[in-house]
This record gives sequence, C-alpha cells and structure tokens, in this order.
Amino acid sequence: MSIKRKVKAIEKLYADLDQEMQVFRRGTGMACIAGCGKCCFKADIEATVLEFLPLAYHLYTNDQAYEWLEKLKTSQQSQVCAVLQMLGTDQRQGKCSSYQQRGLICRLFGFSAAFDKYGNKRLSTCSVIKTETPEIFAKADNWVKEGQQIAVMRNYYFRMCNIDHRLTDKFYPINTAIWLAIEEVLAYYSYRTNRHAS
Repeated sequence: MSIKRKVKAIEKLYADLDQEMQVFRRGTGMACIAGCGKCCFKADIEATVLEFLPLAYHLYTNDQAYEWLEKLKTSQQSQVCAVLQMLGTDQRQGKCSSYQQRGLICRLFGFSAAFDKYGNKRLSTCSVIKTETPEIFAKADNWVKEGQQIAVMRNYYFRMCNIDHRLTDKFYPINTAIWLAIEEVLAYYSYRTNRHAS
C-alpha cells in the first residue's frame, strides 16, 4: 500500500475515533481543562511509527520534513514531544502545534478505555480532569462501568495494525516515532519524482 493510501486509511480511522469520542463527550460532559497540556509534558510517552505517518506526510508535502529531522536531532535530549508548543513557563500549559496530525495515543488518552486484568473496561484519563472536575469524572467513570459507548485503546491499535503491521509492531519514545515516520515517508518518495504519487 502506498504512503498516500496509508495516510488516508489512518485519517479514516481517526475520523471514526472522533465520532465515537463525540458520543462519550456528549453523554458525560467530559472535556480537557482549557489551556491544559499537562499530558503532553509527560516524558515517557510512547507511540508507533504508523500513527505519525499523517504528520510526516504533511511535513513532506509542505517541504518541512528535513527541517523537522534537524529539529528532532537537536532536541534529542528532551523526552517531551517536539510537537508540543509551550504557552509560558507553566509545565502544564501548552498545545499541539500540529493538532490535526497528532498521533493515536494523543487522541486516545483522556477519553478512552483500557481493559484491566479482569477484562473490564477502565476509563483512561488524566489526573487534572479527576481532581479539577470530580463530578464529571465520576459521571464518565459510571458511563464506562455501565457499558456505554467509549473508544477502547486496544481496538484502535488493532485497526492500525491492519493498515501496516510493520509500522505498528513496536512502540518508541514519541520523538523517535515521529523521526522514523518522517524517514519512512522520505525513503518512500526518494525514488519517486511525483511527491503526490499514490
């Protein structure tokens, strides 16, 4: 499958996820705290290469791929996502500088469920939502326990795997995943004269 077709398949998966999350958000009232980007400052976020293929393709088609490889090279010491744009000095204030192309882990965290060791769905959300909006968190937690609709992390990673197993078989530190996604796109187009080739 071509890079362009893979990107389209990932974008379709992300659109399905957005729809499923809208049901959850409408039903529970749960939302990120305005201006908060605390989860993005976490130093040990891991991701697959494939989930950042849309970002890499976007950078390539906008002539920014090599610039981003340099940026990632110079920020090797930082484990914080290179796409994060800080808003001041508060280690909680920030936003994604490429929100439309953010990875699957970025989309799932906070508004999805994972299975516990007993096979029960458990809400996967952040401490800020839990502490600053406890009533909404309790409502969302009950929503999950009652078996209402919520995106399940495992299911979406299985779907990603069906698009390209090779690019989903390993989790990397987030900046490494982005780097490898850019390299994947550059390698694919290195022997093609048409950058928009299928």
